[in-house]
Amino acid sequence: MEFIRIFSIAKSLISIPNSFFGKSRFHLFTLLFLSAPSLLWAQRGDKNPSFTVVVVEEGSEEPIPGALVQLEGQRALTDGEGKVDFPFPQKERCEVLVRMVGYNEYKSIVKPKAKGLHLHLVPVRLDEVVVVGDKPRSESTTIAVRLGENALRSEAKSSLAKVLQEVPGMSSISSGATIMKPVIQGMHSSRILLINNGVRQEGQQWGADHAPEVDISTATSVEVIKGAESIRYGAGAIGGVILLETAPLPKWGEPLKGRLSLSATSNDRGAEVNGDLSGSVEALRGLTWRTQAAYSVAGDYETAKYVLNNTGAREGSFTGVLGVDRPRFSTDLFVSYYSSQLGIFTGSHIGTLEDLLERFELGEPQVFAPRSYKIAAPKQEVQHWLMRLSGVYKLKQGGLLRMQYDFQNDDRQEFEIRVGSLAHKPALGLLLASHGAQAIWESSKEQPLRFVVGSSAQLQQNKTTNTGTVPLIPNYAGLTFGGYGISKWVRPRYEVALGVRYDYKYLNALGYGLSGEEYGGEHHYNSPSFSLSGLVRPLEGVTFSSNLGLAWRAPDVNELYSKGLHHGAAAYEEGDATLQPEASWKWNNELRYVNSWIHASATAFLQSIGNYIFASPEHDPNTGGIAVKELVAGVFPIFRYRQVDARFWGGDVQLRVHPFKGWEYTFEGQWIRAIERKTGGYLPYIPSDRYRQSIQWKSHNLFPHNQFSFGLDWVFVTKQRRFDPSIDFLPTTPDAYHLLGASAEYTHTMSQGRSWKVSLRAENLLNALYKEYTNRFRYFAHEKGRDVQLILGYYF
Repeated sequence: MEFIRIFSIAKSLISIPNSFFGKSRFHLFTLLFLSAPSLLWAQRGDKNPSFTVVVVEEGSEEPIPGALVQLEGQRALTDGEGKVDFPFPQKERCEVLVRMVGYNEYKSIVKPKAKGLHLHLVPVRLDEVVVVGDKPRSESTTIAVRLGENALRSEAKSSLAKVLQEVPGMSSISSGATIMKPVIQGMHSSRILLINNGVRQEGQQWGADHAPEVDISTATSVEVIKGAESIRYGAGAIGGVILLETAPLPKWGEPLKGRLSLSATSNDRGAEVNGDLSGSVEALRGLTWRTQAAYSVAGDYETAKYVLNNTGAREGSFTGVLGVDRPRFSTDLFVSYYSSQLGIFTGSHIGTLEDLLERFELGEPQVFAPRSYKIAAPKQEVQHWLMRLSGVYKLKQGGLLRMQYDFQNDDRQEFEIRVGSLAHKPALGLLLASHGAQAIWESSKEQPLRFVVGSSAQLQQNKTTNTGTVPLIPNYAGLTFGGYGISKWVRPRYEVALGVRYDYKYLNALGYGLSGEEYGGEHHYNSPSFSLSGLVRPLEGVTFSSNLGLAWRAPDVNELYSKGLHHGAAAYEEGDATLQPEASWKWNNELRYVNSWIHASATAFLQSIGNYIFASPEHDPNTGGIAVKELVAGVFPIFRYRQVDARFWGGDVQLRVHPFKGWEYTFEGQWIRAIERKTGGYLPYIPSDRYRQSIQWKSHNLFPHNQFSFGLDWVFVTKQRRFDPSIDFLPTTPDAYHLLGASAEYTHTMSQGRSWKVSLRAENLLNALYKEYTNRFRYFAHEKGRDVQLILGYYF
């Protein structure tokens, strides 16, 4: 019996075509041979064959403990590794049912095999918890990656962009270490959409130095869709979509549950406290609630050599949701608040042209001050309110009807070093109010042919506050309408989806220049969007997905009308009112193989963008050197927006292997290329090639009520050699760099579902001195040095 399991695994490997594994088959058999002793030891003493069911979360592949599995009338809960054993079924086919709070129910007829069963549960979205649990978090034909709660809570006081850097195909663009934006396959800012708990996040996202107005510590899942997903989410998503969600509401009648977490970081001497509570109201059947809050403070951060002054941060957030769940309908009210105060490195604002050129040459500050928690000008202050009222009604003839209204208020102020009566006034003040509404009808999921029809509308008004200076962008009002339809054919081994959308956008801008002249105007944009995607499962565990999408994006107000100092970016920006909308074709493909001990995926994409808009550094036609603008606040380089036809292509790979019980090895790599189609010239600020390896050990159930884990990770980022020095301020790019990290975690479980956890994590363990090409502050300073993080958590 000991050899039956080994033989069945070898047989399953042989059944896979050579074209899939190629030369790596030898390595797989070698790994199998090395694993054989542990397999034999695990089987020793087993008199009766068992049937193992493994339950993991789709996308993140994290095991799901405590899931209820029912097989041939027998019931059992999965252990800490998401596993449960049953006597081997006697029937040729049997029904398996899996239930877990927060996940869609899994029900299927399976044919038992000696190697067991590997099942994926799909998390339920917050706005779908109310009536049914069969709608996936995104269309299964899309190419997506999801991070679960464990991954999001593994770092102290982190940002959305930093957490997502661990996702293949993701990187970041930043202005210092405190202001970071996520990048999907080379796209960022207005080219990717952030859907915050079902609401399209609206702030001043056009700025590369404007971080998303969200607190990642309040989220329990983040999903990245790597495609031109404009059909369901609206125009603008030519690079992809990020879905950020908090935990679903609890079931009515569940007891009070909560979490409290405290963390500290060594590099910036920071601290954070965050927690959440959830429960139900016994007096009102179906009424449940959840609330979360967080606050963090940090001082100046330091590189491997020096402290960067005025780089402290303050962040606070709150979310609350109240919902009613009835058999035929449900509704919920979601409210969130986010506030941040971020210091901007004072050394990025230079007084004279000679000092600026000298700083570019040195690449680091010359004047240092003691570490401080004080945040002075230059700085950013942001407050963002979001409210969503949504409802779902289950139709008698099958299907669902969804309605939603949302409101957002974004207040951004940027402060410059000023004197006299203007010392406490912001140099840039923007107040954006956004109203949104949508209606969606979905057909029944019982039939293989399914339909989704939806419409959306948005009204925006942006005002500049009294700053005593000419604002960077004018006041404007915008109106957007859109409608779409999606049809999908679902069969056990393949799926095909077709989507069509049409959007209209109206923009009216009005501002006054330095001499009091009026500028602005009306703009009308409209265009269709299209998506064709498919999925096929040719072999057990093998999935191939392909997506072809047409999307578009209208120019942002800053790209049209900027004419002034952008303080957070330390640059003088000039727009162009004649810019045309971007039009994008993107083809994305993914091949994935998953079984109980290996998870492998490879993604490749090709994207062609007409009228691609980007900010290019200007050069002085007389001297050939950099063009600068001399202002009272100092001397700043000039960036001008222009358009070219561009081509992007690249890909990423991920391999996760579980060679022995408790062990996991991960390898990831990603590559992005971008050029002007006409000249073949390189586009600026494209991320360098990035590689990551990690190894982790988890004790799982070796010790009753106690779990341990240890891990090491290594990151290598190459030097960006595909770079055009004629559109940069420096003749070369930063050198390649290596980063080493380590982590350790201990969890102790108690009665009544209580537990506490201690986590220790170190980043840049060797304290490397390095620069990141996509950091616009690389001209002035290096990246953050060694950082040790401590997290204490209590769950009840």
